[in-house]
Amino acid sequence: MLIAVMLVVGITAAAGDILIFRWSKSASSVDLLLSLGSWTISLVLFGLLLRWSGRTLGLTFIVAAVLHTLLILLWDVFAEKTRWTTLELVGIVVAVTGVIITEVGHTISTAEG
Repeated sequence: MLIAVMLVVGITAAAGDILIFRWSKSASSVDLLLSLGSWTISLVLFGLLLRWSGRTLGLTFIVAAVLHTLLILLWDVFAEKTRWTTLELVGIVVAVTGVIITEVGHTISTAEG
């Protein structure tokens, strides 16, 4: 259940970013309103996630932010046809690795304590 909510938080936050990006290019009021709605849903679900998960704010935020960021990066590659430099790719790998290590560390410390 928590993983599904984290995914929805990431998806709605990414959708909000994509829509605000579209609004910045087109000045469409519809894109702006959809972006605000998407971000509102994302923030409410994030709050519920904090309540249900029992994890710290920092850890919950990191996981949600990485999911959000990965979805934006996928959008950039497939929809916007962005090309990344080698250094940018290394940064992405380091960031994802950091989140995995943080999650594993939390799981181990929870099991021990």
